[in-house]
Amino acid sequence: MCEKYRYEEPHCQRVAGLSRRLFDLLAPLHGLGDDQAQLLRHGALLHDIGHFISYRAHHRHGEYLIRTDSSLAGYPEGERELLAYLARSHRKQPVPPPAKTALRLAAILRLADGMDHDRTGTAAVDGVEMTRKKIRLAVSGLDAPALARVLQTKAILMVPAFGREVVWATP
Repeated sequence: MCEKYRYEEPHCQRVAGLSRRLFDLLAPLHGLGDDQAQLLRHGALLHDIGHFISYRAHHRHGEYLIRTDSSLAGYPEGERELLAYLARSHRKQPVPPPAKTALRLAAILRLADGMDHDRTGTAAVDGVEMTRKKIRLAVSGLDAPALARVLQTKAILMVPAFGREVVWATP
């Protein structure tokens, strides 16, 4: 499906890698397993396929393509809906989640996508420190203004998903 809709492979692969890193670091908070990690990977690879139709509304078009394309006919309906939700929620104001798992995966995907927003592939998550109210991410490869943009636009789901605000630390 990625190739059919001419996805931007380098960006989507980087987002998948950043998503997995965040997923692993946040494991004590989310308690999700390998099946959800695999769905997150698939969501990261598919999150921008809506660009095939329109850049401005690619999140909505991606959601539609995931829901309707026969390439994903083998996916169980619930997993397909989760992938559609991830595509829809990775950009702009997210729609209400179908379940807490979807919300948590969408929050992780949004952060990862934001870290590669400039498409340079320089961002890396070096570590995480968690308190009862905050998640402090150590991120390298991005300058402070880029991190501020990520924080403002992409971290919106972290509070409802994990009950903690995200703050950034740079080397």
